[in-house]
Amino acid sequence: MATKSKNVAALYLMCLLVSVVAFQFCKTDSDDNVRQGDVYQTCMKECDDKCKADGYGEIFCHTKCDKQCAVQQAA
Repeated sequence: MATKSKNVAALYLMCLLVSVVAFQFCKTDSDDNVRQGDVYQTCMKECDDKCKADGYGEIFCHTKCDKQCAVQQAA
């Protein structure tokens, strides 16, 4: 019985490892390229500063501004 549970645990860990590796290879770098553009960088700084001045937190501002600025950079 102990051998069966060890096999199940090993199988689970292997599936987890394969999933993580596959995700890393499938992740596109187009998002990274968008975030390197001049339009994105300028937009992000202005938006982030304004958002924080309005009293919002860093995580909220980063998420909000990231979406807006990525759209501007892609356009």
